[in-house]
Amino acid sequence: MNLFKSLLVSALLINGLSVNAQNEPSEQIINSSNIQQHQQTPTQKGISRANKLKIDVDLTSTQYEQVKELFIKVETKIEAVVNGNDVPQDRK
Repeated sequence: MNLFKSLLVSALLINGLSVNAQNEPSEQIINSSNIQQHQQTPTQKGISRANKLKIDVDLTSTQYEQVKELFIKVETKIEAVVNGNDVPQDRK
């Protein structure tokens, strides 16, 4: 019975370690994606978001241009708030 318990515990530990090892690379990909996104200008971020939406929703060219302009405006405003450009501290 002790041998069975030892094998069971060993199998659970090995399984847990393999699951943990599989999760680590995806976390690193997410972190590198966030780093790349922070290095982009608001215009680049807006275009990137519009491109993703165009693929996901199959936008027409007119819709894509409108969405792209909207995302660029939103990203520019977010950047202004984050960096404190022309936004009073009490409004942040």
